[in-house]
Formats: sequence, structure tokens, C-alpha cells
Amino acid sequence: MEKLNGMSVSPFRKKYPKSGKTLEAVYTNRRSVSELDPAHILGLVTYGAPLEPDTQHADIRTSLRISLPSLSESNNIEAWISGDPVKTGQMRNLHYRHTGDLMFGTIEMNESDCSSISECSRSAYTEIIEAIQQLGYQHLLRMWNYFPDINKDTDGLERYRAFTVGRHQALSVIPDFERYLPSASAVGTQENGFQIVFLAATKPGIQVENPRQISAFHYPETYGPKSPSFARATLKHWPEGKHSQLFISGTASIVGHETLYPESTSKQTEEIINNINSLIENVRDSHQLNVNNIADISFLKVYIRHPKDINDVKKVLKAHLKPSQPIMFLQGDICRRELLVEIEGVIDIQR
Repeated sequence: MEKLNGMSVSPFRKKYPKSGKTLEAVYTNRRSVSELDPAHILGLVTYGAPLEPDTQHADIRTSLRISLPSLSESNNIEAWISGDPVKTGQMRNLHYRHTGDLMFGTIEMNESDCSSISECSRSAYTEIIEAIQQLGYQHLLRMWNYFPDINKDTDGLERYRAFTVGRHQALSVIPDFERYLPSASAVGTQENGFQIVFLAATKPGIQVENPRQISAFHYPETYGPKSPSFARATLKHWPEGKHSQLFISGTASIVGHETLYPESTSKQTEEIINNINSLIENVRDSHQLNVNNIADISFLKVYIRHPKDINDVKKVLKAHLKPSQPIMFLQGDICRRELLVEIEGVIDIQR
């Protein structure tokens, strides 16, 4: 059980919850994940060092290990589950599991097979777009992008900025693509490999932006040849009519388009909370939903550049979160060198 300076955080349910929801996620560990029904697991994302083989879930090809060291006390597995039974498929490098409404997919590529990180990005996103269009899940909801040396310069261009060029090349084939961009995160890992995890659906979500920030896809050219192609959040109303989810992108200490407090992890964390609260208030007021602030997030993931800063981050979060909120802390590099922490999350909303 994760704790924030003595504040206990309940990380997972020990049995698959028969809630009937289209999509849920829980943070769990190797021992307890075995209690989840494989027939309802969309995907498993393990963070940190390799663990003993999970024989019960060996046939779930959407299981992926991300080389981000876990800074949480025990739970380093993110399990995505559905109230409906799932089916499995594969198209080239892409593995997926799906229901009638939803697809969970993973793609993993070796950078040595690509001419550059930009080419890896373009190729992977092209595969994803072709697959979701062919299979009928043509609306991307959420993307997670992981690759090493995210802030390293290669051929005169930072690797994150090169990644955004390839992503833009793939997504821009979609007419009026900026209107349909999903929420996303991009985090630097510690081992080789280009990895993407994504959610897509048969019907679109609603793109949500933050009044305190310029939309990332409108950033000036000072941030790279192509602006980052993602939305600040995606609001998804699921078909059962009573359940919605807000997928919040990786959020950093950026106001307008500029980084604030490059020398202070604590102040960056406070500014992230301000940004997330502003985003949630925008959703509440625009869509008449019963959400108010970061304390309503169903589960959070926190990426910290330097592990030594974790107590500073926890101290700030403690003043804003409920004791029961599930949270996972990971060591990861952020998309700008001066950014020290990034927070993402999902809000389950009852309508």
C-alpha cells in the first residue's frame, strides 16, 4: 500500500469488480494481479525491473514492461479491465485486446530497425492509425509514449522534438486531425526500445484544453519543427449512459507555453496542481459534470526526474489529495530538460 507521509492510499481491488463498466484501471502487484479474471483484462503494464514470469496471464499479449523504476512501495502494475469479455488480436507489431466499444493496444519497436527516432515514431503511429481504422476503433482516446534518452540531442535535434516530428507526420494524414487529437504522455525510460500504449474506441471522445495553457499543438516553433500533437485531456462518455471518464494528459509546470520554476520541484508540483484544477473546472463548467479538482481523480501517476525529490512531491500532494486516492510514483525523464515532475490521471465520473 502506497503512503504519502503517513497518508495511506488504497491501491487496488483484490477481485475483478463486476461493475459492468466499459473500462476501469487498478494499480496492483504481481501477487494480487493473479486474482483478476484474464477474460476481462484489456492490458497489463508493469513498471520497473523484470519480474518472475506471470504464467496465469502469459497469453495476454498486451502485457508490456516499461523501464521506469517504481518509486512506490509495492504496486508497480497497471491493470486495465473491462466489464465485458475481451478478445485478442495482432496486426504486425501491434497487439490488442478489445470489446465491442473499446480497444487497448501496445506496440514495441527496436530503434535499431529505424533510421531515427522520428522514423520509429512515424512508423509506429502509422501502424496504429491503419489498424484502428481497419478494425473500426478509429477514435484515439489516450496515448502513452516511452523511449530512452528523451532529452538527448541527436543530429542537432532533441529526441523528444524528433519524436514529435514523426508523430505529426503520421497523424496529419487524418483530415482536420488537430480537432481529434487524444490526450497523451511522453516519458523517457532507462532501457532501449520504443513503446506505445493506447486506448481507442468506436465512438469519439471530446477534446479538452486548459485555459491556463496554450494548446500544445499551437506551440511556437521554439519548441521544435512540429508542435506536440496531443490534447490536454479527453472526455469520454461510455455507451451505458451513466459512466464517463476524463483522461488527463501528462501535466507539467507550464503556463501559456513557458516552463515555470525550473529550479524547484515543490513549486513545479504546486503549479501542476493549479493546471489540473483549471482543466477539471473547465470540464465541470463546460459539460455540467460533478467534478471539482485534483482530489476527484480516480488514480494518478507521477513521474519524477530525480528520485531524491519524491518527498518534496509527496508533501505537496498530501495537502490536495484524499487519503484513499491510488497513486503510483515512477522515475522518468520529462519532455523538457528543466521539468522535474509530471502528473497524469483518470477521473471516473458518474452521470
